[in-house]
Amino acid sequence: MDQLSTFLKVRPDGVTFASWGAYDSKQLRSDCEYYGYKYPFTQEFNIKAFFQDVYDVRTSVKKALNKLKFKFEGTPHRGIDDARNIARILKRTYDDRRRESGVRETADASS
Repeated sequence: MDQLSTFLKVRPDGVTFASWGAYDSKQLRSDCEYYGYKYPFTQEFNIKAFFQDVYDVRTSVKKALNKLKFKFEGTPHRGIDDARNIARILKRTYDDRRRESGVRETADASS
């Protein structure tokens, strides 16, 4: 928690907690309460719910990767590997949502 507190000090505007589903945020809230810490995040983002909204399908990380034609990289249920794979899902889902809504990407936002 000390490392997290240090990180949060350089982000006075707050930090969003993002996870696949609601379990992790509920567990973190419970752990913070148990150990007497203030819940450190100002917002939460449920990547699974976002994926389901964009593709209109309820699914697991493994099935989401398959739907996007991605292979799981690393060892399943190893925290850093799960996080990297979920980040890949989030990026592709975000990109697909942008394309779906007609948002064009530009190389130079000032032009």
